[in-house]
Order: sequence, then C-alpha cells, then structure tokens
Amino acid sequence: MGPDHAWEKWGAQDPYYGVLSDPRFRCNKLTDDSLKEFFATGQHHIEHMLETIRKTHSDFQPKRVMDYGCGVGRLLRPLSQIADTVGVDISESMLNEAQKNCPEATLIHPERLNSLAQNFDLIHSHLVFQHIPVRTGEGVLRQLVGLLSPNGIGVIHLTFLVRRLGRLPIPVWDAMQKMRGRSKLFHGLMNLKDGRPFNQPQMQMNNYNLNRIFAILRDANCSIFHVEFTSDLFPGAVLYFKRGCEHVERTCLSWVALSAAPGRAALDAP
Repeated sequence: MGPDHAWEKWGAQDPYYGVLSDPRFRCNKLTDDSLKEFFATGQHHIEHMLETIRKTHSDFQPKRVMDYGCGVGRLLRPLSQIADTVGVDISESMLNEAQKNCPEATLIHPERLNSLAQNFDLIHSHLVFQHIPVRTGEGVLRQLVGLLSPNGIGVIHLTFLVRRLGRLPIPVWDAMQKMRGRSKLFHGLMNLKDGRPFNQPQMQMNNYNLNRIFAILRDANCSIFHVEFTSDLFPGAVLYFKRGCEHVERTCLSWVALSAAPGRAALDAP
C-alpha cells in the first residue's frame, strides 16, 4: 500500500488520530471536550510559530497563507483567522473533514499546486513531510518554496537522518517499513505486536538528509533564520526561512531545543 492510499484510509477511518496519534482522538473516543483539546493544540502551535517569526520580523502580517498537509484543519482554523488561507492535502476524506471545520479556507489537492499564484506570505507544514517518501518530499519542498512571494516565510517540519531509532539501526528500520508496505499480513502482525488494530493503515516515517534540504533552500535564494529541534523517537527540526534575502551566505541562525517537557534553551541570533 502506497503512502497516498494509506493516508486516504486514515482520512476515511480515523482522521483525527491520523493527524495527532493520541488515543483521545480515536474516532470511537471523540467527545466535544476532546475535540476542543485537539483544536486547542493547533491554536497553541500557530501562536508559537507567529511569536517566533515576529522576534526577528516584528512587522510580519501575512495576507495569504498555505498549510501543506492540512488534514482535518487543526492548523487551518487559527491560520484562517489572520489571513486568506489555502489548505492542501492528498486525502479527499481529510479535505472533506477540513471543509466542515474550516469552511472559509480554500482546500485543494496537491495536483493543483502548479495552478496557484506565487504570492504566499507564509507556507507552513508540520508533521507532514515525515510521511512523504524522501524524493517526493524534496520535490514538494521545491514547489512550495517557489510559491512564496519575495520576502515570504516558510516554516517546515522535517524528520532527519539518525543512525538508530530506539534499539534498531536505520537500515533495519527501513527494511521493516518497506516490508510493511509490501505485505498486508506482515503489517497486520506488526500492528498486533504493537497493540494496534490488525487493519490499521501504515503511517510511513521518512528521514531527510538536511544537507539536501539546505541545498534546495539555497538554490531558491532562501535563508534560514531560526531552527527548532523537536524531541521525539524520530528527531525532527522546524526550519524557519525567508525567500529573497540579499545575503544568503550571511544567514544568522537561532537554535532552539524544543521538547514536550517544560523549559527551553535558546540562543537567539543577534
């Protein structure tokens, strides 16, 4: 089963859990209170992102925004309160749910990206690229960067290459992922081993080579002005970058160690 088909199954079977893998958001456990908690996480995320951008770009007021991999609209809702917003997702079921949650947003399939004007002030994607095969994801990133307006800002989360995931070396992990994609029986048995339903769709995880990501951004005349590391089984980085800066080679970085635990260490760029 390919990642696109698997994501459509998530959208049809368990969309909120597909977006945030927390038992509270399983379709058979959703309540009014848990839905409020679900969307509150999106509000908090967007508030943090805007606060971070405005530390170095105090006058940032985006007029046109994209959320790539919008799912059910967890992040579209707060974004639509500040700008004209476009949500993009590979799953029609996810887009249908997002339409209910955020009717004011424009929702499209990725195939329509090339039809959009290159005038986005902000393009955002969180917890999405990790589920896209690396070569495909690199192509998507090039597309998204090309849709930024001059001085537009991108905020993209990526998982990056490490030698081990838990006790497993990366080659072993990759081999198991491929086997799960090829064999429904193997995938189902692994689900049962992990305490999940036998027929739960695969949630593919992909780790990116940040050297290649940096080269894509450099070639598009983007400069990274802030990085946050996410602490999880799959190490990740949130890259904040701006298109069309005059001196890309003199980019200043600020690095933040970001985890679920309270307390953060930061070194801000001058």
